[in-house]
Amino acid sequence: DDPGQGDFRSGQGTYNPAINSPSQAALDALFGSYGVTGSVPANSFLSFNENNSLFAANNGLANFSGGYGLRGTGDQVTYTQVASLSQTPLDRYTVFARGNYNITPDIEAFAQAHFAHVDTITQAEGGNATLSIPVGNPFIPADLSTLLASRTDSNDALWLEKRFFGVGPRQNTRTFEIFQVQGGLSGVLNDIDGSWEFYASHGSTDVNTASANSVIRSSLNELLNAPDGGASLCDGGYNPFGVSVVSADCHSYMAASLLQATSLTQNIAEANVQGHLLDLPTGEVRFAAGLSYRENEYSFRPDQDITNGTAVGVISSSASSGSTKVTEYYTELLIPLLSDIMGFQSLDLDVAYRYSDYELAGGVNTYKADMNWIVNDTVRVRGGYQRAVRAPNVGELFVAPNSDFASIGDIANGGGDPCAASNAQGN
Repeated sequence: DDPGQGDFRSGQGTYNPAINSPSQAALDALFGSYGVTGSVPANSFLSFNENNSLFAANNGLANFSGGYGLRGTGDQVTYTQVASLSQTPLDRYTVFARGNYNITPDIEAFAQAHFAHVDTITQAEGGNATLSIPVGNPFIPADLSTLLASRTDSNDALWLEKRFFGVGPRQNTRTFEIFQVQGGLSGVLNDIDGSWEFYASHGSTDVNTASANSVIRSSLNELLNAPDGGASLCDGGYNPFGVSVVSADCHSYMAASLLQATSLTQNIAEANVQGHLLDLPTGEVRFAAGLSYRENEYSFRPDQDITNGTAVGVISSSASSGSTKVTEYYTELLIPLLSDIMGFQSLDLDVAYRYSDYELAGGVNTYKADMNWIVNDTVRVRGGYQRAVRAPNVGELFVAPNSDFASIGDIANGGGDPCAASNAQGN
């Protein structure tokens, strides 16, 4: 449950007077008939009790008798709906296998495979939107209709802030499948007191998401603008006023389960060798060297409602895909500079160099130099200098542009009109 959440986009709907407000006389007469003393301002947000009478929240609640949700200045009324889950359902299956085989006393072969399958569900409250409803909609409550008739432009559509509780909470069902297989050879090099290794791997991650109870704007607008409230389009039509349960037929008409699939694939091949290079009076100079090849592929496939941004509360995202490759060569030396003299139990220099040849970003050099000074068994001093770079990944390179939601609301809380005179950041 989600008690205590306040929002103008409440489940029963909230009438937004915008710039075409009801007359003050009509508001006074209506709320006076409810027994409300005092005046309800003409710019008040109005919502609906269970009997379709109106209540207001503007510096104090007026005529409220329900248990839904509307946030006013200094007042908050709560709604109750199953929204987020107290515990996320999760099913996970994993398989792992590894094997080693000694080809000779100095050469070993190895292989391993890993597979994981995960199913999970997350849930949030129903989506929300600002609805434009013609004054001829047959579901408009009589009390609200009286107020609408008192506006300067009585034929203008009304604006309703609405959260779609009647459609059901938004559920995201996700399936993850992860697979990786790796194999290679390794061995020892007795002549240089070293070792070598070669391996290759292939891995993939597939994520499939189904977002149930997503309201489709085009279908919603057809229902709202139908002269009969949508009864000719689906069983019972759609009543946006109050917390009403949508029929199964209308649910199928106005809501859908949005689908999207993301795939990531990586292939790697790498070879390394390390060992003794030469002797100095201060100790052994050791080295490591290698080369590697990596390629990454990415694809994102949404359905048309996600691509076109036609679902309420869902940002638009277009399909995208691409791949990138890199080949790298690297080497490293560990050089003992001093050993067993006063103030220097040891002083080692570690230098490394790497050249990376990116398919799309081009070639780049990186390097480092580290000093490791052991004064005694208690004191050690380390320092170094290095240069590192990062090329863009496949997501940054190929993800298509998508939309986002503007933060419009209370300026004091970081939202609001960026051009408003009261917004200090915009002036």
